[in-house]
Parts: sequence; C-alpha cells; structure tokens
Amino acid sequence: MTKLITYPDSLGGNLKELEQVLEEDFKGIFSGVHILPPYPSSGDRGFAPIDYKQIDPRFGNWEDISRIAEKYDLTLDFMVNHVSAQSKMFKDYLENGDKSEYKDFFLTPEKIFGKNEPSADDIKNLVLRRKRPWSDYKLANGETIRIWTTFGGQDPSEQLDVDINTDIVRNYYKDLFEFFASKGLKELRMDAIAYAVKKPGTSCFFVEPEIYEFMNWIEAEANKAGIKILHEIHAPLKDMRKLAQKKYQNYDFLISYAILEALLIKDAKLLVKLLEDPDRPDDWVTLIDCHDGIPVQPDMNGILNEADMVEVVNITERNGAKFTELHSTEKAYENAPNVHQICGTLYSLLGEDDDSFVIARAIQLFVPGIPQVYYEGIFGGVHDYPEYERTGDGRELNRRNYSRADIREALQRERTQRILKLIEFRNNNKFYEGSFSVAYSENKLELIWTNIFDKYDTKLEIDLNSLEARIITSESGKEEVFKI
Repeated sequence: MTKLITYPDSLGGNLKELEQVLEEDFKGIFSGVHILPPYPSSGDRGFAPIDYKQIDPRFGNWEDISRIAEKYDLTLDFMVNHVSAQSKMFKDYLENGDKSEYKDFFLTPEKIFGKNEPSADDIKNLVLRRKRPWSDYKLANGETIRIWTTFGGQDPSEQLDVDINTDIVRNYYKDLFEFFASKGLKELRMDAIAYAVKKPGTSCFFVEPEIYEFMNWIEAEANKAGIKILHEIHAPLKDMRKLAQKKYQNYDFLISYAILEALLIKDAKLLVKLLEDPDRPDDWVTLIDCHDGIPVQPDMNGILNEADMVEVVNITERNGAKFTELHSTEKAYENAPNVHQICGTLYSLLGEDDDSFVIARAIQLFVPGIPQVYYEGIFGGVHDYPEYERTGDGRELNRRNYSRADIREALQRERTQRILKLIEFRNNNKFYEGSFSVAYSENKLELIWTNIFDKYDTKLEIDLNSLEARIITSESGKEEVFKI
C-alpha cells in the first residue's frame, strides 16, 4: 500500500480534478490518499479550521470527499490542539464573554499556570513554536482576554488552543468523529496532538503520562465511530520508542532526515543505525518530504552527529533551503544552528540531481513501513521562490499548485517516470511481506528482503559515491536486475 499526500487544490485545483488525477494520471499507483485540510480555514493553509462540517467551496463539497473515500483509503486531518479565531465558538465568546456557552472551550495561561502572566521560569521549559505562546484578544465589551496559542504566524494568532479537559471540548470531538464517519471516512490524522496536554513545570509538549491518557481517550472515541487514528508526533527517538511499545500508530519522521543526510554527505551510518534499531516499528508511516519541512529538531535530538548536521544544513542552504526554528531558550546542540525543519522541495534540496532524488525515494519505499509520497516528491519540482517571496513562509517553497496541463508536463519528466516505476515495483512485488535486513560497508548500502512468500528475495543496492543503484530479485537461483 502506498498513499499520496496532497492539498485539495494542489493537483488540478479542486477535489473533482484530484479524483480525476488519481483515476487517470496515477491509475493503479496509489491505494490511498491523505488530503491535507480541505475545510474553511483562516490561516496556515487549512490548519486553522473554522468548521469541519464544511468543505471550502473553492475545493468542492463533502460529496466529493465521500466519493474519493469510496475508492481510496482516505485520511483527513484533525487539528486536535486548536481551532480558528474565526470559528463560531470563538466568535460567540468574543461577543458574549463569560455568558458564552463556549467560555470554557479555550485554554488560558491561567488554567495552566494559575496566573495570566507566566514567569520566565515557566517559559524556559517550553517547546516554543512561536516567540510568545499566547495571544490577547478584545471582547465586544472592551475587556481583553488572553488565550494560549501554541501555533500561528500572526499576532494575535489565528490558531487558538482548546481546553481538552472540559466536557464541551470532549463532546465537540465526539460529535465530529460521528460526523466524519457519516461521510465515509476511516482514518483521521491527529495533527499536533503532542502539544494538546499542558502542565506547569513541563515543556507542555508530550507530557507524560497525561499524553497517553488523552491519546487513549481519543482512540477509543474515534474507534466507536469506526475511525482509526494516525498520530502526528515529532519527538526524539526515546519518545518514539515509547510510542512504539504502546502500539500507537505514528510517523517515522526520523528516517526523513536520515535519508537526506545519507545522500548529501555520502554516508548512511545514521540511517543504518535507525533501521537496525530493534524497537523500530515496521508498521509506521514513512515519508521524506511533506507540506512542512524535513524534521531536524526535536526529532533528531540525541542521535545526530553535530558536525554532520552542520554540513547538511550548510549544503541545503546552498541548495536554496529555508529553515524554521524553535524558539525555546534551551539549545540541544551547542554549535549547530537552531533548525526545526529544512524547507524546500526534495529535488532542490538534493541539488536538483535526478539520481539522488530517485534513490531517496527508493530507500523510503524499501524500508519497513507504510510509505506516503508527497505530490511534489513525485514530480521533482524545484523551489517555488515566487510563492516564498510573496508569503515569507519557507514551507511555501514546496507547496506549488499544478494544473492538469502542468501535471501532464511533469509526467513527461524522466525522474517522474522513474519514481512511478519504483512505486509500481513495490506495489507488484510486495517484497515488504518478507524479512528485512540492512548491510553497509564503504559507502555501499543494501536494503535486503528475504523469504518473500517463501519464494524469492529482493534487495536494493546503492553506491552513495557513484549514485548507482539497482534492484535485484532472485528466485530459485535466477536473478533479475532492475536499474533504477
């Protein structure tokens, strides 16, 4: 199973066109699709949801979503940590203040710390995604209120944190799970769930054990509606191991950076270390590029070689990357830049080298896991500098929209055809049903699957120096070689 990741308007402009692209341009390639937020939103390209029960009319309607869900394994996003400042809940609160039925819906600093102005000691522990994790808003009566806002590029933020411990928020979740199920949805991605639990004296990120209690509740309620949950948690290896041990479904964000590093510095030691980890789950979602950037910190904290990280950052910067930062006061690496994510198209980050680009995807498709492929990572597009210049957001380098004509043109690229053939090979060969191992020596990497259906073996051989790669399938002493 291989799943496509796309915005609702990135492939053709709307959901009906996206369905046609899946049926015609990508026929037989993808068994599923993760459609990034199609709801009305006031910011962050869909991630400041105003109303989940509506589809932005620019994209289509819920009938379009349901029709796609009938044909494909569909995933949609649920922003469990926050809602839009334009949502009916917050508009009602602004209008009616303490008389609003939604007065308990939103999280305030006072609820967390017992005071409206957290101290420097309170702040220093936090994993900060913006310089100040709260925003001030003015009620209709002129009173100023302060709401916790983990995310948002504006001040005040368009993304307001909800109080997950209140009945009104929990009932809001349950109602939406039932609604999603009624539209044929089978999987929800819990965006930013690691930030949902806040507790004084902690980082307010992945707070244990409370985060597990909340995740368990979310999964139980969603499962009642027939919906499975995919968590989106960016955390260091030690926390990834805990999630794996507790059998949560999550992303393996660690190999995203490790693949990039292997190709840029011609050394796969970090990737091999991760793949040989006995605690690494073989049923997590894998990806390289996505709508955000390639994760560095905090995901890779504790396992990165600082000099290698600096080299990767320097190379990608020369290749046109932009970087997002954490605003935490504590640094994980003394001499390395404070990089949260490396932003840009995978093709451009790899120096617009076709072989590196194709090999990166081959590695992802060959490691254990459930691969998801971002649409721009199929076409091998270059950085979208005009959109970056327009918005100032480095993530926009990798969010270009393609018309149907653009898609037809991109499908003619040799690198695109090589990627599609790799996905087809994985779909048809089903080597992931075998036993996996990895071998690495003198910059030569082998990803090996053996005893596939008790019949044959398959391996991917890569020379990181020459960037030559091939797939070898052997059965009953006969070998077949595929040059990628």
